[in-house]
Amino acid sequence: MFYTLLKVIPREFEKVSFPFIKAKVGIDWFWVKKVEHEIADESIVTIWLKGGSANKYRKLALDKALFQKRIHFIDVYKKNEFELDNELRKIYRD
Repeated sequence: MFYTLLKVIPREFEKVSFPFIKAKVGIDWFWVKKVEHEIADESIVTIWLKGGSANKYRKLALDKALFQKRIHFIDVYKKNEFELDNELRKIYRD
């Protein structure tokens, strides 16, 4: 975790680059997974980033499976992403 000031708050699924991080983690491009605003004595915006490429379709498919109760919400936290991807592929076969 690190703190920084940004001129603009990025939105979900937008790409963000931090070239100075590449030496530490091996990549410098991230996508915004989640944005949270906290308004109290001061305004605080927390941004969750994830390395790699964003996949909006996967997010929509997972949300649909959760809504339809075809995947249990606990699975999202307990299973690896590749396991969830395999379940989504089984659920939404052509």
